[in-house]
Formats: sequence, C-alpha cells, structure tokens
Amino acid sequence: MKLPARIASLPKFIRFGIVGCLGFCVDVGVLYLMLYGVGLGRYLGRLISYIAAASSTWYFNAEITFPESRARNRTWEWARFVALNSLGGVVNYAVYAT
Repeated sequence: MKLPARIASLPKFIRFGIVGCLGFCVDVGVLYLMLYGVGLGRYLGRLISYIAAASSTWYFNAEITFPESRARNRTWEWARFVALNSLGGVVNYAVYAT
C-alpha cells in the first residue's frame, strides 16, 4: 500500500500513536459488536476483540509505521506479533475481568 505523502511525512512515533488509537477503536468496536450485535458474553467477546485489535495494529503498523521492515512471510510475522503481544494481552484481560 502506498502511503499518501501527508501521512508518510509524519514522524514514526506519531504514526505509531495513530495506529494505537486505531487499534483501540477496533478493540472497542468489536467488543460492542460481540456483546450487543452477536450476543456473546463479556469474556469471549473480549477475547475476540483483543485478537481483532492486535491483528489490526499489526497490519496498520506494517503498512503505515514500519513499511520498510515488512517480513516476506506475513503470516509468520503476524503469528509472532500476536504471540508476543499475548503476554500483555493476559494482563489486559485480567484487568478487564477484574
């Protein structure tokens, strides 16, 4: 994906922050969809929203923040990203459940 010049000219840390905000929006949106649209429980809905948020931040970071360092095997890169982020995800989920 070719970035528009306005976005590409932003510093990396700004693009990284924008991606984080997008990930939060995906997290909340999917959680509400799972709770009120699909009727899943709070815990399963949260698990699905976390995976969606982690996946979207991986994708947007690969495309917007760090396009020069994309891996050849994007499936492996995604799996590694989600696995490493699952450590923080466990903490996130525990705080949510509490």
